[in-house]
Amino acid sequence: MIIHDNHGKIVGQLEHLRDNNGNTVDTNTLYDSRERPVVQQITIRDTQGHVESRTILNGKLLP
Repeated sequence: MIIHDNHGKIVGQLEHLRDNNGNTVDTNTLYDSRERPVVQQITIRDTQGHVESRTILNGKLLP
């Protein structure tokens, strides 16, 4: 899901997906006023409930 401001610029993006192993991957990306990625939070939850989080600054790893 892409989040826009009142002027139509992208300010955020949320993604939720599952991989072939059943793991859940959530990404939350925030953009600056020039629509460049500023921070991306990636959270992975495996089928046993273990959670791993990563924060990427000034860019993004996943779509």
